[in-house]
Amino acid sequence: MTATVTVATIVECVSEVTGISVADILSHSTAREMVRARHVACWIAKNRTDYSLPRIGRWMGGRDHSTVLNAVARIDQALADPAERETRVIVEATEAALEIVAAVLATGIVPPPADIDPVAVAGRALASPRAAIRLTLPEVQALARTVLVRETERPAPEPRIVERRIEVPVRPPEVGTALRRLRSARAAWTRDQGGRFERAARQELETAIDAVHRAWDGIGQLEVKHG
Repeated sequence: MTATVTVATIVECVSEVTGISVADILSHSTAREMVRARHVACWIAKNRTDYSLPRIGRWMGGRDHSTVLNAVARIDQALADPAERETRVIVEATEAALEIVAAVLATGIVPPPADIDPVAVAGRALASPRAAIRLTLPEVQALARTVLVRETERPAPEPRIVERRIEVPVRPPEVGTALRRLRSARAAWTRDQGGRFERAARQELETAIDAVHRAWDGIGQLEVKHG
């Protein structure tokens, strides 16, 4: 089995059994049926070939070895669960199909589908412009799938916490004095309305209001001067 069956062969057998296209199995789709088909292909490749996890990951659309390891663990867990009958049927049907394919490949009449290593393809493409032009369509597709998969597997950036300093203006003493005088004058005017000191209280109130205006105008002039 290991001498003739490639990861590409395994993926094609999974595709035939599940009815999910090879492109969808190798894609970055998170649809439940596609994810399960992808996991089954990883599980069979791990158990029926001598390929390393990184190698399987590269040929499974450019995935990380940890992704393959997670897929194998998921299928192991499903096969141990009696309720996961559908997953067990897919695995058994795919392995049966692989036995038939292996027998055909053993005759040498039909060559096995080639596994495409996107890392090797990228190396050839960067080696020379001529090599890049000669890439086959499946090799270009393998590179594209790898880029898409790596993009979806990239962890989301952590939100940045931006600290904002709020500057509270310091009130000059002149303003504080004017405001206290205004409060006192307002209280006196309220108290003396209708009395003989009403006129004097009103004049004091108006004077206090003018003092507050002058104090605030003074702040504006200082800001303009410093600016």
